[in-house]
Amino acid sequence: MAPMPISTLTTRSRQRISGSNPNSSKTRYAAAWPLARATELLKITKFLPNNPQFGDLNGIIYTGLQGVETGRLSAAQAADFVIDEATSSLKDVIVK
Repeated sequence: MAPMPISTLTTRSRQRISGSNPNSSKTRYAAAWPLARATELLKITKFLPNNPQFGDLNGIIYTGLQGVETGRLSAAQAADFVIDEATSSLKDVIVK
């Protein structure tokens, strides 16, 4: 079968070749407002710490937050809890 001349391609095929397809990934990405909005945050994003104890620290922080959410702890008590728990259970970690 001989290749089809470009003049006989459908509009959709032409759009796909030229990149002007309204359903292209760039267009869909721009239309997805959460993704477009999140892109702006990349300037201030930080990577997770590369520390094997990060999961433990994250669990301690989450427990402190749960205490505040359930009304068992005030914000100050939760901060003290996180500092005390992290200091006593994590090795070589400085908690500020």
